Amino acid sequence: MVATFSSSMTRAIEGTAKARNVVVFTGAGMSADSGVNPFRGRNGAWNGIFGKLALLWGGTPIGWKWTPSFVWGRFVNDFYGPIAAAKPHPGHTALQELNENSNFDSFAYITMNVDSLHQASGAKNDQVAEVHGSVMKYRCMSCNQKMPNLLNDGLDPKKQPRCESCGGRARPDVTLFTVRVVWRSSTAGCYFVH
Repeated sequence: MVATFSSSMTRAIEGTAKARNVVVFTGAGMSADSGVNPFRGRNGAWNGIFGKLALLWGGTPIGWKWTPSFVWGRFVNDFYGPIAAAKPHPGHTALQELNENSNFDSFAYITMNVDSLHQASGAKNDQVAEVHGSVMKYRCMSCNQKMPNLLNDGLDPKKQPRCESCGGRARPDVTLFTVRVVWRSSTAGCYFVH
């Protein structure tokens, strides 16, 4: 794997040598190498009958609305926990080194991943368009207000945080299945490639 990675990075460096603006598109494969299981495919979270039930209940607004405490607990233990424990792998590091050690006018990421590992490797927030949101960000299910300091005290699977403004329950600021992708992220991604 090291030889393949090395030759791939060499080609990437050579291919961007004369570039002024670089946009990197990433998806589940990038996170899988950090130990984050994908939703689909081998080891996918939504595989099998239990995976399909988990998708229906925790991956759509249905479960968050009807059984918010149950879904919150499952989210913290089964989804957020492994992502919070994940660390950037050499691919993240190599991309960030390419970003930092180049003369590009701009370097940006458009990612389908919700783990914020690009930022953990050193990318600035304004360089990353998280098309499906991030489990590192939260919002109120009732008034939709952002809840920026939620991770300061850690997440308790038995106690779903409440909004300071309206008392509504928190949920991760990610796109659930059956819900349209948040326009902010899509627009930011379009800006990067313009």
